[in-house]
Amino acid sequence: MTTEPTENEEIDRSPPIAVFLTGESYFQSAKYLRSGVETADLRLRFNMPIYYLYSHALELTLKAYLLSKGVTSNRLRSRDYGHKLKVLWDACLTEGFPHHPINDAFVANDRNS
Repeated sequence: MTTEPTENEEIDRSPPIAVFLTGESYFQSAKYLRSGVETADLRLRFNMPIYYLYSHALELTLKAYLLSKGVTSNRLRSRDYGHKLKVLWDACLTEGFPHHPINDAFVANDRNS
């Protein structure tokens, strides 16, 4: 039996650990920038790049979890998921991501605003 992909299959080149580690790198970069701003070693006109790095880190981490549960990269790139953090979060919960009281309270608070 061959494991070579057929002509119509796409090779998934994004294993969950690679996506997770990329997300961790974005998170570490955000922390580094935030630290530089807080200590006044770095001056930014806007803090949005820091928030972008944090949100992208979260997106990649959630996608890594979903990949580990068998969701395909193509599905995660679709309009159903894309960059929608709330949709990704709900999908992770559906796939068995453990509930935690702090996370649940945070998400519930966000829904009320």
